[in-house]
Amino acid sequence: MPRPKAASASLIVLALAVPCGGMAAAVTLPFVSAGALRHYGLVLLAVPVFAAVLYPPVLSALLAFAFRLLRRPPLEQQPSGRHVLAAAGWLLVGFVLYGVATWLLARDLAPSVHGVRLLLLSVGGYSFAWTAGFLVLVLPAGAGVREAVLVLTLAPALAAGPATVLALIIRLFATVADLVWAGVGMALRPSPAGPLTGRAAPPTAVPSPSSAGPGHSS
Repeated sequence: MPRPKAASASLIVLALAVPCGGMAAAVTLPFVSAGALRHYGLVLLAVPVFAAVLYPPVLSALLAFAFRLLRRPPLEQQPSGRHVLAAAGWLLVGFVLYGVATWLLARDLAPSVHGVRLLLLSVGGYSFAWTAGFLVLVLPAGAGVREAVLVLTLAPALAAGPATVLALIIRLFATVADLVWAGVGMALRPSPAGPLTGRAAPPTAVPSPSSAGPGHSS
């Protein structure tokens, strides 16, 4: 894949993740963790902002501006609304799956709530924590912020100690998953053409009669 296309795809995915995470939290946490929204509700204000940025004409203009700043050639084909929506759908699936993983761990830590409420709390808590951590740009991958917000959102179900352990395990799982997928991507990347091997050596040139030495007889 050409580098401009790969760079634009990365920017689109990162911009999509915030509204997707915010929406996943907005449709779950109000029913299970009002305290989290009371303390960190401003994070959800970023959802409509990022959603507006992802409107195809606006997104195309911003990408063109970014590539001009980076002195890169512009994209040959601009992202369509259908492809942006498809990417958003897959990101929502990812947030739900991470939430399910959080729920499976929380079930074994003696939670005070169970069933659907714990599941909604886990999905919304992870989504909200990821979104809050991403918006704190000064920390790599929201280190510390994501865990603190997850502990807060899980407070209706778990005490601070078990919730902190769960948050650290989730961070470890996410880090390992990132490394695995990065390794898969590197393994699947076409290698640059190296020196040719396995070919027969070129034939040695046969000297012509005119290049024979003085002692050569015809």
